[in-house]
Amino acid sequence: MNRKISKLLSKYAVVSEQKIGDLKKFWHTLSWQEKTRERLRMEKQLSPVESEETETAEKAE
Repeated sequence: MNRKISKLLSKYAVVSEQKIGDLKKFWHTLSWQEKTRERLRMEKQLSPVESEETETAEKAE
């Protein structure tokens, strides 16, 4: 598992209210095709959350 995936799983664990350990175990059971699909799905699901955080930070300034 590389740093990019680790960060993605950490962010996803916070948003989805899951344990990071459970997500990492799940990640290790996937094939490379499944990992690609899951990574894209997680990034898509996190993108609205990240844009909201950016907007909130911009408004605070």
